[in-house]
Amino acid sequence: RAWSQGLTRIYVDENREPSLVQRMSGYAMTKLENARQTVMKDRAQHWSWKCVHSTAFQVMTSTIIVCNAIAIGLNIDAELKAYMRDDQPGNEWAIVDALFAIVFGAELLARAFAERWLFFFGVEWMWNFFDTLLMVLSLVNLIFSSNDMSNLIVARMVRFVRFIRLVRLARAVRAVQSLRLFILSIFASGMSLIWCLLIVSVIVYFFASIILSGVIEYFRNPHQHGAAVAPLEEFYGSVWRTMVTLFMSISGGVSWREPLKPLVHVHWAFEPAFTTFIFFMFFGALN
Repeated sequence: RAWSQGLTRIYVDENREPSLVQRMSGYAMTKLENARQTVMKDRAQHWSWKCVHSTAFQVMTSTIIVCNAIAIGLNIDAELKAYMRDDQPGNEWAIVDALFAIVFGAELLARAFAERWLFFFGVEWMWNFFDTLLMVLSLVNLIFSSNDMSNLIVARMVRFVRFIRLVRLARAVRAVQSLRLFILSIFASGMSLIWCLLIVSVIVYFFASIILSGVIEYFRNPHQHGAAVAPLEEFYGSVWRTMVTLFMSISGGVSWREPLKPLVHVHWAFEPAFTTFIFFMFFGALN
């Protein structure tokens, strides 16, 4: 800096063009200023990176996420009680949502400033995109909630956005190693869960088709209609209703003795067929 300042003190006539020494002096000062600004920017980015990725910042963010989830639950409870009293919920919850939106927006901007391009192309770009989407949905929620909530479509959209925001709880577990490992284990077994769902659905659909074929024959004969009509319509009124009944029979939703009773009136063969379904699902597919 002293060298560059000394060069500027060299006498040059105002009527003459700048000398080579002056041009060198201006170039040196420009380079020094650019270097100083670059160093200051690097220091600010380095400090912001350390701050955003520190343990204290992660714990604080997780705590705010949990508080937001609790506030959403209290908001739902207060809204339900207000509508049960034929009243309108207060505006204090909209203020709470606005405060949380401001806090999450500031946290998102801080991470974007610290990570720069890594915010979009880094290792956690999916989380960043998800947080950005939640921020946009929060703004939409604030806009819609400030309007007429008597509109049923608007009210449903606000509730949908509110429930989507609860997914942010998955970020809170990253600060706790054991919970993070548990969540990752669930995600890793996702494909196996999908294949299990597919296999169970195929088996249930197969037995539902067999049962419905007998129910159709029972309803085709008008002389056999009796006390079994009402439970047959309740448990086996359609393909979907039959599949739900069979799934409830193997998952504890209903005692499988109840849907078996009307099938005995259809034909005696459905009792061993239904028992075979229960045995196969409990000791074969689900074991």
